[in-house]
Amino acid sequence: PTEDKIISPALDLRKIRSVKSLGKGRKSRKSLPKAFEIFTDDDISYVLKANDQNKAEEWIQCLQIAVAQAHKER
Repeated sequence: PTEDKIISPALDLRKIRSVKSLGKGRKSRKSLPKAFEIFTDDDISYVLKANDQNKAEEWIQCLQIAVAQAHKER
């Protein structure tokens, strides 16, 4: 049986420039409390949405730590 799966490319932590929360309201963009954005060296950005705001904050924190570690190992 064929299952519908979203296939997403792997993201190299060394190519991530920054990770930012979209939960804080901005004039140019609506506040998205459960979302965060990943910016890469390739000038690509990914917006991801967590199940809730706490999970989004956990993801952001974990990604920032992992990215910092990956950049140290360059």
